Amino acid sequence: MAQLKEDLFGFQKENIFTSLLTGFSSYAATYAEDRGILKELLEDRLDEYNNDYPDNSMELCFFEDTIKQICKIERQLLLAPTNAMLIGGQGSGIKSMVRLASYMLR
Repeated sequence: MAQLKEDLFGFQKENIFTSLLTGFSSYAATYAEDRGILKELLEDRLDEYNNDYPDNSMELCFFEDTIKQICKIERQLLLAPTNAMLIGGQGSGIKSMVRLASYMLR
């Protein structure tokens, strides 16, 4: 069960664990306490991806759920060989999130 922490308004939000903030120096996922830094990091990596692959450029909005999903995909890709079934409706951005997460791990 996911650990929950309250936000400024008293609503509970799910904790995010990732190794993006440590630069993949270890496979251990750390708690991402500052979501703003994590969002800036993802935006920078997206800009790098768009510069490297201008024909396949992506425009993503990093909502809370998007950030959580990218961090989950990133942790699954680090634990190779693994399998994951990603389910989402058409236009939900799952393919783009997987593409960005795999780009960050290269």
